[in-house]
Amino acid sequence: MSFDIYGNNLRRGHCEVHPHVHEEYPCSVCLTESANAQREVDRLRDIPIPEHHLAPDHTGMKISAEGILGRIRDGRYFRELDYGCGVMLGHLQNMAKRFYAGDIKAVDEFLQLYDLADDRPSDGVGA
Repeated sequence: MSFDIYGNNLRRGHCEVHPHVHEEYPCSVCLTESANAQREVDRLRDIPIPEHHLAPDHTGMKISAEGILGRIRDGRYFRELDYGCGVMLGHLQNMAKRFYAGDIKAVDEFLQLYDLADDRPSDGVGA
């Protein structure tokens, strides 16, 4: 049995990311979203990031998101986690690309997507 990224049963021939779309992954919606995100990265690539938005270079131990998520994806755990970890790694990589290209909102989008925005100000900024 296959699952979508939300943990629901996936109907045969539907996209795991957009289960309402009757197309295999990546569906036309996935491809459109990816192309739009890439256009935004390309647009922002030449905009310099103000130095005050960057932390000092990290010199201590680092954790590999790809390594950790890859361990879960190796199939020894739940099959539904395999796909979800791949999607999350893609979102992390996309967020990093967009952030370093100058799109600071990418971090906020990621935190909201993964329900980590409990402390997000509700002042209407970005709405």
